[in-house]
Amino acid sequence: MSTIHSEAAERWLKDFQSDFSKSAPESSWLQTSRRQAIAAFSTRGLPTTRMESWKYTSLSPMLATGFRLAPQVEDSAALPYIEKSLPANRMVFINGRYAPGLSNLRDTESLILIPLTEAISRYPQELEQCMVNPHLDNGFSALNEAFWQDGAYLRLAPHAKPDSPVYLTFVTLADQPCVTHPRVMLFIGENAALTLVENYVGKGPYLTNTQSAIHLEKEARLDYLRLQCESPAAHHIGEVSVIAEAGSSFQSHSIALGGVLARVSLSTRLNGNGASCKLHGLMIGHGHQHQDEHTHIQHAKPDTSSEEHYRSILDDASRSVFCGRVTVEEGASQSKAQQASHNLLLSREAEADTLPQLEIFNDDVRCSHGATVGQLDETALFYLKSRGIGQGEAITMLTRAFAQVILDSIINPFLQEKLGALIGDKLDKPQDGGAKHVFFHG
Repeated sequence: MSTIHSEAAERWLKDFQSDFSKSAPESSWLQTSRRQAIAAFSTRGLPTTRMESWKYTSLSPMLATGFRLAPQVEDSAALPYIEKSLPANRMVFINGRYAPGLSNLRDTESLILIPLTEAISRYPQELEQCMVNPHLDNGFSALNEAFWQDGAYLRLAPHAKPDSPVYLTFVTLADQPCVTHPRVMLFIGENAALTLVENYVGKGPYLTNTQSAIHLEKEARLDYLRLQCESPAAHHIGEVSVIAEAGSSFQSHSIALGGVLARVSLSTRLNGNGASCKLHGLMIGHGHQHQDEHTHIQHAKPDTSSEEHYRSILDDASRSVFCGRVTVEEGASQSKAQQASHNLLLSREAEADTLPQLEIFNDDVRCSHGATVGQLDETALFYLKSRGIGQGEAITMLTRAFAQVILDSIINPFLQEKLGALIGDKLDKPQDGGAKHVFFHG
């Protein structure tokens, strides 16, 4: 481990002793969970480029910054980042803390949506089973387990199908380098269906270290949109873990627009016969932005299926990394897996790394993958120009068409329209980094 990594790890260990010795008393099992996590972090440390899964993403510049836990701020400071209208079932978190004045929760018999701190007291036995002795993939997941202050807890009853999406907005406002550790826990009941949006925005230099855990019961369906529009000076580390039981369906869209460095790891376990997932992603980079998307799909049971389609649009000296790993376990016969990664480079300095990985322990499967890295089609560009369209407008049209393929896979028309406008603004005004956009502005 480098000196920078060691010094950063030492700072966080000291912060844990300092900050949580002053915190309010917690239940014994939660204290145990935090101590186990910080002990795991002490042993495991932070990822380095010597690790295969972090080979293309160096954390050294980020770790040279001394991030402290984000301070509490007034709700009014986040108003520029919050839509004026208040759709039902929206939760807002500011600097890692629930903001009830900016949220709008509608209690129903079928949908429980509450802050995680409240869920700890209402469902202690359930959450103790999830949090004590957790599976910690790396140092960042251990840090989240140790330091989290609040987050969202959602439980959807069997057969429930709300008409409107649930929105979770995480705002970070920083004058000095700070860090937040939000958590999201979702439980979708048998044959239930939901659309969920996670939106990350902010201002200033900060690190968002977030975790989302999703469990789909039999025949459940979740459409999951994860929008990363962090500040141009921000860093973002996100981990999403999904367990999909028999017959369930998980569809995700991971859209990465902001941040100077952002990495999202999405792990999906198809844990029952007939479970399926469709993973879509779009990364847009300008300047020296670094966008990294890692996925791991585990086909654990027979007759499961997965599709992946990730795209990146890169200008200036930006860089993208896509690593798609698919594991077909020994008993998962008749599994189907398709994977595609396409990358559009708009400058000579831009770089895209795409790494498909197939691990197949079963002969009765159908798996394929493909990847492309290239520039705009000169023939298409010439055709548009020959029709009287200027060079700049022609490039914009082709670039938007490249991104539109991912947008077309979004089922909800409202979300598709809003996200299309946001991506268009990002392509037109790259200096904003997505940070000033209000995703669901009325």
